[in-house]
Amino acid sequence: MTNTLGAKELADQKDRDVIGLVLNEVRDEKHEVEHEDITELVGEDVIGRVPDHEHVREAIALRNPVVSYKPDSRASHAIEDVAYKMRGEEPPERGLGTKIRYKMDEIDLI
Repeated sequence: MTNTLGAKELADQKDRDVIGLVLNEVRDEKHEVEHEDITELVGEDVIGRVPDHEHVREAIALRNPVVSYKPDSRASHAIEDVAYKMRGEEPPERGLGTKIRYKMDEIDLI
């Protein structure tokens, strides 16, 4: 939260427009700050939520963008959705098959 407020303050000092906030490493845990609260505190809309996911950590270890390493992962789709919004476009609707694949990624099949 401190980094977000600092970045917003810097943008204001430099007279830069902020098109929105992207929440990174989102876990959807109860202790996390709700994005509505962040919007209210910072005064900017949340335009994306990139989940904390093992594919992101693997991609970082390989020094490869997650959108290249695992292009169909939930994290990659979240990043792509932000890019669509930054261009003023609506992100594509993802079908049932994609949502099932997301759930399968969450299951640890050992």
